[in-house]
Amino acid sequence: MKEVSKDQTTGLISKGNNQTEPENDQRIKTESTSTSTSTRTKTKTVELDLSYEVEDWKILMKSSTQIFEQTIQILNITSRHQHEDPDRLISRVSKILPGSTIGKHLRHVHDYFRILLESIGSEDKILNYDNRKRNLPMETSHKVLLKEFISLRRLLVERLKDRIESRDHRDIRLFLVALTPDKLTFQTTFTRELWFVTLHSTHHFALIRSIINAETDLKIDQNFGVAPSTIIRKSIRSVAGDEVDFMNIKRLNKL
Repeated sequence: MKEVSKDQTTGLISKGNNQTEPENDQRIKTESTSTSTSTRTKTKTVELDLSYEVEDWKILMKSSTQIFEQTIQILNITSRHQHEDPDRLISRVSKILPGSTIGKHLRHVHDYFRILLESIGSEDKILNYDNRKRNLPMETSHKVLLKEFISLRRLLVERLKDRIESRDHRDIRLFLVALTPDKLTFQTTFTRELWFVTLHSTHHFALIRSIINAETDLKIDQNFGVAPSTIIRKSIRSVAGDEVDFMNIKRLNKL
């Protein structure tokens, strides 16, 4: 009889000969077929359990809607510029980032959120970020930008509340179409893409922050355009002191 032992650090079960298998893994199963000459293992990925707790959806809603709150905040700040019309300010081409304007970056952010939300409401669940409208009025009109972001924020909240308030807390499976330049299709999910779009927006906000800080006298929040992980890292350093070894803190948290 083979000796069976459990590795307490990995949660794997040892079956002798250093072979291990995951314990209580309900997500992925494997099928093994043997022949007289060889043994082949065929791995089959089974449907993942895409259900989430209500609190998970609430956290996702909070993090993603913050992008809209920050956008509205920036638009309100630019409307108070004393020496330049808001429409001109958002459409003026940057000197430090040639070809860039505040309006173009915000329109791009809006496009990604809009495309994602449209995909979850479609029958085929196809998601294609290259299918952008390049809405020129959004790039040049402060009023249009503000209106479009407020409207899109309302739609995002509605979609997330549907998951929070209903009995169905499952994620939504999507099919991401990408040109690389060859056309490829990947399976993905709404929550994964919402996470991506949120972080992608932070990247564009960082560019907007650079334009505003270098080319205007407007004052914006110091965390605008800063990745959440960077904000957390800074807060830990400010509490523990500048000499703190952040990697050591991460190791201690695992103990």
